[in-house]
Amino acid sequence: MSHGGGSRSLSVAGCRILARQFRERIEAREAWARDRIGVSRACPFDLQVLVPIPPAILTLGHDHPTALAWLSRHWGISDLPRRVRVRPDVGPGRRQKTGHGVLGYGFFTAETSPRPALIAIAAVWPGLKFQLLPISTG
Repeated sequence: MSHGGGSRSLSVAGCRILARQFRERIEAREAWARDRIGVSRACPFDLQVLVPIPPAILTLGHDHPTALAWLSRHWGISDLPRRVRVRPDVGPGRRQKTGHGVLGYGFFTAETSPRPALIAIAAVWPGLKFQLLPISTG
């Protein structure tokens, strides 16, 4: 928005129209993303599939205080893990029982670890063992 002399400017009314269009696109994108939760196979370590966020919490939005509190309590993080990748180079570290194997994932989180989510997953699948190895990037 320009208050004069600029080569390109929008009026206040034009800015409001543009802001409304942005808001509508963002709301449509968030609705599309909510509909894809638990359906997409794009993420190999999908916490939403393993420890689902209740629909009532999802509808609050990603920055609502109640949603953030739920994520902190149940996942240990306030946002999805980033850059999740299967780690083919992960070895067992010790001899495995017959029929057992090792699967490793690498990911980044903005703050702490998803330890509460791993505890919940281990409660459902007690045969799984987790080892969380934090690596500092700084």
